[in-house]
Amino acid sequence: MLQINSQFLLLHFNFILPIIIAIIGIFGNLLVLLTILRSTSLRKLVFTIPPSDISTSYQNYQPFKTWIRVSII
Repeated sequence: MLQINSQFLLLHFNFILPIIIAIIGIFGNLLVLLTILRSTSLRKLVFTIPPSDISTSYQNYQPFKTWIRVSII
């Protein structure tokens, strides 16, 4: 009986815990997006992010920057 109970508990943890974690993650991402859209200081922060020197040049960074500006405002 103990083995059956432990397997049942393991099945519950393997199926239910990832679903709960995914729901929490989705709500967390929505909250972060809402705060970014609402606050003006973070909106200015997005525009002042410099392009990374490793992979993207300024020409590749410019359309992404304008896309962020269009989507936020």
